[in-house]
Amino acid sequence: MARTAKRKAKRKRDRTRRLSIIALLLLWLGGVMLLWPAPIDRLIHPARFATTGRALLPPGAYPAAARARLRPDDRIGELILPRDGGPVIVVAGASRVWLDPPTARVLAVDRGDPVDDTVNVEPAQGVATVVMRAQAVARGKVSHVVWPGAGPGQPDWLVTLTDHGRETIVKVADDTTRGGAAIARAGRWQGRGVDDALRWLLLAAPVVPIAIIGWRWGRRRSAKPVRRR
Repeated sequence: MARTAKRKAKRKRDRTRRLSIIALLLLWLGGVMLLWPAPIDRLIHPARFATTGRALLPPGAYPAAARARLRPDDRIGELILPRDGGPVIVVAGASRVWLDPPTARVLAVDRGDPVDDTVNVEPAQGVATVVMRAQAVARGKVSHVVWPGAGPGQPDWLVTLTDHGRETIVKVADDTTRGGAAIARAGRWQGRGVDDALRWLLLAAPVVPIAIIGWRWGRRRSAKPVRRR
């Protein structure tokens, strides 16, 4: 009876250790998916990343191409240009359109549920004019454009320009007569260095506890006395 109870206790401990390792691995995998979304997205949706190059067209070409694949009541709110390769993304409420940078060809469309876009009215200016006015007050390549009314209390355009690691956000008034532009915020863009450091730290995080659990497990198994026949 005592031997049977010891075997049951040992099986229970082994099962607990296995479950602990599995739980750590699941937590680690969830963290990787949160901090490393692009590679995961590439695996799940390869069509979104089937680009033909990195050359960019004038920013106004992408909203025009995306409009043909959106619902009539969808209001475009954001234009996201790639900084280090990848597709161009046009956001319209809950919908997203992925486009090929050199050709503006639509790669994929994710039509979300219709949302109330009463705040996001049609702007008075085009994207090309807004970008030109933003680049008149700050240097850099366009990486992000936010339409007026895309957020509550936001009547102006927001254009993000990047230049040698420096990020500048320019506000452009949606006014066809003046269309004044002014720098809203400027600072250093952290780039991929910090993100990569966090990702590698996350990848290494579960190694220590799993190694400790495995070492203790192996030590106890090796310390078990050998039966003599």
